[in-house]
Amino acid sequence: MDQSLSTALSVLVIGMFTVFVVLLLVVATGSILIRLVNKYAYDKLDASSSSQSPIGSLSNYTDPKRSFDKKKLAAIVATVDIVTAGKGKISKIEQI
Repeated sequence: MDQSLSTALSVLVIGMFTVFVVLLLVVATGSILIRLVNKYAYDKLDASSSSQSPIGSLSNYTDPKRSFDKKKLAAIVATVDIVTAGKGKISKIEQI
């Protein structure tokens, strides 16, 4: 019984260590991927929209067939701009 308990504990420790290493690799590769995408992809997006102000025209965000309150749209766009420190961009707003 003592040897089976020892074997069980060693398998438990090896399994927990393996899970820890795999999760560490997932977090590390995810972090590297995020940094690479932000470094290279954001430059291309920023260059295309550098001529506009962060908020721009509110008509760019809405469906022309529907009417939205301009104050609400301005609040949404300003909030996204503040929360994302100018890096976020709203492409479209749809009413559900």
